[in-house]
Amino acid sequence: MIRILCSGDSHTWGQGVPGILEEFDPSVVAGDLRLAGFRSRGYVNVLRNALEKMTGSSSEEWTGREIADKCHVNFRKPCAVIGEESIELAFRGSMLRLELRKGQAPVIPEIIIDHEKKELPELPAAQGENDYRLFTFLLEEGKHTAKIRAGKGSLLLFRAESYAGACAVINSGVGSCSAGHFLEDYWQDHVAEVKPDLVIAEAHTINDWLTGESPEEYRDQLKVLLEKYQSIGARVLLLTVSPILGEQSLPGKTARYDEYVEMSRAAANESNVRICDANRIMHLCLEGLEEKAAFDYLFDDNWHPNKRGHALYAEMILQAISWCWDSQIF
Repeated sequence: MIRILCSGDSHTWGQGVPGILEEFDPSVVAGDLRLAGFRSRGYVNVLRNALEKMTGSSSEEWTGREIADKCHVNFRKPCAVIGEESIELAFRGSMLRLELRKGQAPVIPEIIIDHEKKELPELPAAQGENDYRLFTFLLEEGKHTAKIRAGKGSLLLFRAESYAGACAVINSGVGSCSAGHFLEDYWQDHVAEVKPDLVIAEAHTINDWLTGESPEEYRDQLKVLLEKYQSIGARVLLLTVSPILGEQSLPGKTARYDEYVEMSRAAANESNVRICDANRIMHLCLEGLEEKAAFDYLFDDNWHPNKRGHALYAEMILQAISWCWDSQIF
């Protein structure tokens, strides 16, 4: 299986497309760690659908509510509550991804896949409501059964995903997250455990612009992230971030947003990373439009693309990744 990991911020997560915020109860917060579902038209989902159709691959998802109903366990919004008695989840493919919510007390997750016990760390008590941990299991292609239980206490299972076939497209976007923050806090469970073959690295530009750091500081932090991807053997494609509307520079700062976009290109060039320049194409699409017309055409709000913007991201990525593998695969 070729594992294509999509990293980035809220654009990657899917914000801006109709219906995505309505998926969540409780409501979404800034930097929400809950993975979005496969149904919305965010660019990662559009990309996944296209590549699954092209390669005959497939994916499946289960929400906490669906798991609770299927396995006859309690549901504590938004998670299935699993105690010392295990539940069973049957799936097929070569990758399983589970998202657990940390609870009020430490808990030891125990997961057995096809009679093989997976060694997992104890989950500490939650530091707040938005405290989740991803686990990814890489397997031989085929039919599998996962038994999931709590070694002590209660295990809160928010979501499960499985991937089968020649290609998997995995969403590891975290909203409100700069490049440095993503590397420091989310590397292990959002990237390293997936062992990606290709990383589509959305450049986090808006969030780095919002930190107030200089464009050069942003370039240097993004270079560290891109080179970290390369260090684990992944091919990397940098996705430049859409234009923004409204103020183009922050109060008290002279650097404009487009200077940060240019630094993302510089980081890619200096790291020998290919560029999928969505920002440049989106600028061309908006050329000559008044701000309201530009907003209606490409934006959900000043900082997030709408359905058309996400579709454009996906189309450009599809065109750009053809260099990665033999045309017999794509």
